[in-house]
Parts: sequence; C-alpha cells; structure tokens
Amino acid sequence: MVPVFLSCSNTRGDSVERDSKGSRSELDDLAIQMETAVDRFIGDQNASRGFVVVRFATDESAGHYPQAAIDGPQVYLEDDGDPFYDRCPRSLREPVKLKLRRAAKWTDALSSDLWSDGFLLSAPVLAVFSRFPLGVVQQYKAEVSRGKDRRAYTYVFFANHVTHADIDFERSEFYIADMIGSPQRLVDIASAEDFDRKRQLVCDGELDGCRPFSRLEFKNVRLLPGRTPQAAVFGLGKFSTQLYVRRDLYEALRDAAVTGLDFKRNNRLFTD
Repeated sequence: MVPVFLSCSNTRGDSVERDSKGSRSELDDLAIQMETAVDRFIGDQNASRGFVVVRFATDESAGHYPQAAIDGPQVYLEDDGDPFYDRCPRSLREPVKLKLRRAAKWTDALSSDLWSDGFLLSAPVLAVFSRFPLGVVQQYKAEVSRGKDRRAYTYVFFANHVTHADIDFERSEFYIADMIGSPQRLVDIASAEDFDRKRQLVCDGELDGCRPFSRLEFKNVRLLPGRTPQAAVFGLGKFSTQLYVRRDLYEALRDAAVTGLDFKRNNRLFTD
C-alpha cells in the first residue's frame, strides 16, 4: 500500500524530490520501493488515531537532505556519546550557525545535520508548538544563512521517548529488516531482556534470517495501560527513529499551513 500523507505542506509539488530535468533519482526510486514494501508488510492496522507520524518533507530526497548544515567546524551542542533520550544536550555556544544548502528551499521547518530528535523552526511555527505540552524540551537559538540572506530559527530538541518499561512486549510485533529496510521475517519477543538480546544478535548477524547490516524493527508497538506519553511530541527511543505528534498539534500545524513537515497516518503505535 502506497503511504497516505495527511499533509504535504512543503515547497515541493510532489512527495518525492525530482532533479532539474523532472525525473527521480535512483535513490528516490529505492526509497519509494522500500517504503512501499514496509507499508505492504505492516498492512492497514487500526492503530491509535490520537497520534500522527511526523517527518521532514525532505526525508525522501537524498540530494536535498538535510536542508541546513552547520557552517564551519564549531561544535554547538554537547555530545557525550550517549543518546539523549531523557535529557537535552548542553549548549556550548549560541547561536547555532547553519548554511542553507544550495539545492534546498526555505521552509518554516528545516531539516539539519543536528540531532534528528529536534526541529529547526521559524518563530511563527514555534509559537504553534508552544501552545501544547512539549514535555522535556530545550530551545537553542539558531541562524541560517544563504549568501546575504540570514534568518533566525530556533532548534527545539525533544527528549520524550518511549522506554522498555512502557512496552507490552508480548502483544507487540517485531521483524528483521535488511540493509535497505525491507521486511524479512517476524521475530518473537517475550520481554525487554529478550528484545535487547535479540537486537544484539541481529546486529551481529547471528539470528536466523539475518544478512549483513540487518536490524530489528517493529511491526506494531503496544503500550501498557497508563504509559502513553503526555508530551505532544515524542519518539520511540531504541525502537525506532520515528517521531509522533498528538493529533491536535498536527491539526494546528496543518491549519497554520506550515511548510517543511510531512505527516503520515499512524498505523503502528497502539495506546490505551
């Protein structure tokens, strides 16, 4: 099943970036094939309607992602080698200075080579986000430039993630994905400890059905009663790179005609 986008409010007229001659690149075609294979495997599951998957509108286009890159060798945010799932990185200097890539276009939300758990937002869009409970979050001043055009943005880092303690492993489903993300086979997971063990076996190529660079993905994740995140934006931590937003935040962003973000129907996350 080809993915259905709830919104495609970006500067492109298509959900896949095209080159100057109007044709897709081989990487674009591969991304479409991969996502189609995953959606076909996942199926039309009736997951929780209160949440929507959010991603940058440029995620599918290798040639235009990220839109903004750090300008120079400076280190702006602390990196202690561990994922910031429950806290935010310390600011080393502000503003974070970035350059808009030559092929990119200005949008309200820009993808960057900073952490994927954050959004680079213009002031009007930040005001929309700020109307909702954001949980553990930190804002960093940023400046994006292209030539003489310099624009103020705010990098907003979200440290809200689902943890092992939130998951009902016995009712969730996991699968092995190959190096391009295509599903291979389901894997039974009985507990948090079993998940960690088999995840490592997959990384080491020692679980049946693994190939080089295989990884463990989820077909559906079911949260335990009372464990649904209260923050309007949250991720799945060790389970996935996907970010979710509450439907009321999605609707506010849609109504504000925000550019630079795509939203996809949630068909994998089940909450109480």
